Amino acid sequence: MTRTVNIEVTCDSDGDGGIETFGVASEHRPDLPKPFDAQLQVWVLESFEGELDKGETISEAGEMEYEPNGEIIEFRRKT
Repeated sequence: MTRTVNIEVTCDSDGDGGIETFGVASEHRPDLPKPFDAQLQVWVLESFEGELDKGETISEAGEMEYEPNGEIIEFRRKT
């Protein structure tokens, strides 16, 4: 049985004078696929880059469907 977790997307400074858009899982569950961060960041850049201004956050931008302790099924945009 698959589960979902909300994805929060934020745009902030990258430390070099530019900005970066990145995503995080809204809950840190022990059954999340490991590792999933690289795939999440690729999806965030493809889906949200250029849409947010520095300092903006979308708290429920998307969701990740996954098999507990398994694989990512898909990322879905909610906004």
